[in-house]
Amino acid sequence: RRQRQMCIRDRPIRHPDYCFPLLPPQFQSWLTEILTCSDAVICISRTTRDDLLSWLNEQPLGNRSPNLPVGYFHLGVDLENSLENNEVRPFIRNFFSSAEPCFASIGSFEAKRNYPFILRVFEELWQKGTSIRLLLAGRATAEYAEFLTKIKVHPDYGNNLLVLQDASDAEISYIYQQCRCLIMASSYEGFGLPLIEARARGAIIIASNIPSFREIGDEGVFYFNLQDGDSLKAILFQHTLYDFKTTIKPMQPLQWKDSALACLTTVNRLLSLE
Repeated sequence: RRQRQMCIRDRPIRHPDYCFPLLPPQFQSWLTEILTCSDAVICISRTTRDDLLSWLNEQPLGNRSPNLPVGYFHLGVDLENSLENNEVRPFIRNFFSSAEPCFASIGSFEAKRNYPFILRVFEELWQKGTSIRLLLAGRATAEYAEFLTKIKVHPDYGNNLLVLQDASDAEISYIYQQCRCLIMASSYEGFGLPLIEARARGAIIIASNIPSFREIGDEGVFYFNLQDGDSLKAILFQHTLYDFKTTIKPMQPLQWKDSALACLTTVNRLLSLE
């Protein structure tokens, strides 16, 4: 008997506008074909599993194995044992040394993460005299080249605004620990590993109200409506006045060994091996 499992990580079928034009049809062709010869499907979140099941119910029976078992598990985090301060460049430490609260957003510069939306909200707050800072860190992409070029000549750049395109792992950990909040404004995510990584380091999260973030968030995650800039502004103002890190403990996430065990347990259950 075949014993093949498939891990569904992304959803270009549901969100083709966030993908290169060739990817959605290629992905759908691959997904349709692989579902006809798989014994089980493993997803990285309940949200992704439910989305896949919904999509399967929309497909003709000939495009999938009947009664295909589908399960999920959660990803893990292993924290570094130490963080040497000299691994963080001085200008980054200086950006966080101001008395003004500094908020950060981390992730590759791509459309689904809504960096222009975040910047517009901060611009409105700066115009009203709100003293806060914003740091954006992520890998540059061709689709965001124009945005990154413009941001370097922004009137607040270097003062209230900073962009990093080459942050090291040590610097990302430092940002997680030092920022007042990490802003995650994604339109969709299959899981949201940075949320777990940041919360494990004690960061407070301001996250878009999407199902995957709701699934993995704890009391240290505050949600806003991505369609409403005022919703984000209200939460930012709340966190400008009070640092919730003083009262909310870091998350205790799964370690990667526990995540791997959960994956294996799910595989065995789906294939009725235990």
